[in-house]
Amino acid sequence: MDKRQGTLGIIWHGARVCFGQESLSVFMMNVSVLFLSDLLLTTEVLQMDMLIYYPENMLLPMIFVIAVMAIAGPVLCAVFMKNDGKGKTQDWSPKYIATMIIAMFVTPSLGLITMSFVAQRIDSMNDVLFLVLLPIVMLIVSYLSLRVMNEGIKAVVEQIKRVKGELEDAQRELKN
Repeated sequence: MDKRQGTLGIIWHGARVCFGQESLSVFMMNVSVLFLSDLLLTTEVLQMDMLIYYPENMLLPMIFVIAVMAIAGPVLCAVFMKNDGKGKTQDWSPKYIATMIIAMFVTPSLGLITMSFVAQRIDSMNDVLFLVLLPIVMLIVSYLSLRVMNEGIKAVVEQIKRVKGELEDAQRELKN
């Protein structure tokens, strides 16, 4: 889309707001989406490359892993949480189905950013290790995002504390 079409679209939506055919909130959303997409596509793409790490010669397998885990991760985590939770015998409520679908969009972006941070911390990161760790990280991101959306941030903090405690216990046992 070229800038003239974007400007004409803003004028068109503004006229619809003036005549009462469209709400002001929809107009503001359209303007903000147009502004942010223009900003991202013209100026921020070059800087984004520094934030997100990806193996250049494994780009196609990485995209395949991300696509599979974007769907499989939230579904597996939602089924696990349903079977592990308080409502084992109840039907799936629309809230949990909606959060699972939202997690399908959140998981790829947050998973790739999280994996980029992990890759920066590991000195011996190579392309194969990146592809092995990517589904694991995306599964963790799916689980935590579903936990946040369904039970809240407090439940996620408690879950992380439990895992940290279990890891410390395991580390003590390994030292003995």
